[in-house]
Amino acid sequence: ISMNICCFVDTMFGSLFQVKYKCDVCGLITEKEEHCGQKTTVYSGIKIFNNDTVNLTCSFICGCLSTILFAL
Repeated sequence: ISMNICCFVDTMFGSLFQVKYKCDVCGLITEKEEHCGQKTTVYSGIKIFNNDTVNLTCSFICGCLSTILFAL
């Protein structure tokens, strides 16, 4: 059960908070700060929430949730 919840939390955090960039040259939406040899601009999300930050946050939340569920 906790694994399913963790997947859901990761998906929600990624879609709501993870930063996405847009390439000014080709228009591609990407997770990279550079594309087509040039810096990209922030398209959506919070700049400090890259993929690694989202994964760390979700792992912490899911670890706490699993501990609580195990204690019950």
